[in-house]
Amino acid sequence: MAQKLKQAQPGTDATESKFSDTVEKKYKILLRVMSWIVGISIATILILPEFNSALLDRITKVIFIIGFIDLLFFLVIEFISDNIKNIIQRFSHD
Repeated sequence: MAQKLKQAQPGTDATESKFSDTVEKKYKILLRVMSWIVGISIATILILPEFNSALLDRITKVIFIIGFIDLLFFLVIEFISDNIKNIIQRFSHD
């Protein structure tokens, strides 16, 4: 049954992409780095307040802002992924 559906819709193959492999690779690296930043910021926000230090509270506040902004950019980039890939392709000289 699944084979019949794939044959009926020839242009919907998931492996087809209008972008080169290098653009896809750079896009995935961008998303991976941004997700690591969000993850690390969440972990430090959970850990640093346990030390009861005014300096660490300020650092936690800055890390929270950085993580929140990065999360917002991550969501926007996911919604406009084709435009971001076009920008990467334009600036890529490979």
